[in-house]
Amino acid sequence: MFRQISRIVAVLGILGCMCVLTTSALAYETEIVSDNEAEIQAIIEEMVIEEPKVIRDELVNVEVLNLLDEQAIALVNAERQAIARNLGGGMAGQEAFFYDKAIELGIDPVFAVALAAHETGNGSSYLCINNHNFGGMRGQGGWMQFKDKETGIMAYLNLLASYHSRGLDTPEKMVSRYAPNSPTWVGVVRGSMAKINKDIEKSRAEVNAYYAILASQLD
Repeated sequence: MFRQISRIVAVLGILGCMCVLTTSALAYETEIVSDNEAEIQAIIEEMVIEEPKVIRDELVNVEVLNLLDEQAIALVNAERQAIARNLGGGMAGQEAFFYDKAIELGIDPVFAVALAAHETGNGSSYLCINNHNFGGMRGQGGWMQFKDKETGIMAYLNLLASYHSRGLDTPEKMVSRYAPNSPTWVGVVRGSMAKINKDIEKSRAEVNAYYAILASQLD
């Protein structure tokens, strides 16, 4: 019995020593942390204050670039919609050709629409509605006829492209070949172009004003 009690006392003594040693170690570590507290706090403050500023600046730059991309797309859409608003009668709904295809061929879509509007009575003529002839085009057998609107518009745009390839890219340069017997042709086409351009300028101004407001909110 005595031996068992002795062993228990010995074990308790060892455990007591371990507790003292552990407490001492913790106190030592606490003292080290306390000594370097100011330096650690400075590092933490630097991480909290400086790093977010850099990240914020980078995010603002990305947002600005994204905004500029959106604005460029919006401006193109504004021009496209302005063209669409000036396509009447048999030309209505064909902005994909009068705008997109015209640009692909290097033709000013405003000129293409203004000339077609004049030649077709703004899409109301018999030739436009029934023959899908959008440029008052003649062939050897008389007025040309096309199977559908898309084919007729492409034939018209290709005709303009052929004029442009020879340097005849304005109403003034084209009139002697396209409408030699019409003294008012240039003035009428120019008037239509001015109307469409005014519509485009208004649409572009609205887009720019809207994105200027969005840009100011990024500061």
